[in-house]
Amino acid sequence: LPAANGAVARAVNAQLSPEEQRTQAQEFFAFLYDMQSDLRDLNGDDKLFTALVSVPDTNKVKVIYGLGIGTAGIGQVSSVAGKLLALFGEGGGGLGPAQSIMLESTIRDRLEMKNIKTHEVAEIFAGGNHLVDKPVMKAQAVTGNAIAAMRIAPIPAYLVWDGFDKDLDAALVYERLMESQHESRMKTHAL
Repeated sequence: LPAANGAVARAVNAQLSPEEQRTQAQEFFAFLYDMQSDLRDLNGDDKLFTALVSVPDTNKVKVIYGLGIGTAGIGQVSSVAGKLLALFGEGGGGLGPAQSIMLESTIRDRLEMKNIKTHEVAEIFAGGNHLVDKPVMKAQAVTGNAIAAMRIAPIPAYLVWDGFDKDLDAALVYERLMESQHESRMKTHAL
């Protein structure tokens, strides 16, 4: 697993043990998955949740953290109201602060999609046929059962320390999750 080198990664690592990070990721998954939960509750929470979102038109995922929901004052209009707000990147020094990202709150809505079967992924990786930054399988070739998945995946930070300062190849994150010995609905969803 990668080392916590950046300022944000080191701060999270200093505050939370890997077990605490797993627990927080599982709690965050349960919160997002429950469509009755109020996203405004994120604004009153001081936990540093981390999650992955897909980078459009690539095979990369972005680590986001420090999530909240945009609001507007009474009688006011705001372009961020109802949007999921998060930070990404390490920031600091000559780089300036971490960057912010605004996502539709519907990112937690579950979408039906076919899932690649575990044995198919294992064959691809075992055969050495996967190149970083290349598709694992064409969408038409996926034969697995349909699953309902959110477009955001809570994840323990220690699995993606190197993702705080750069986008990660999704296959690399998949391998790290597969090597994890801790089973949970959060891990299954992230896979």
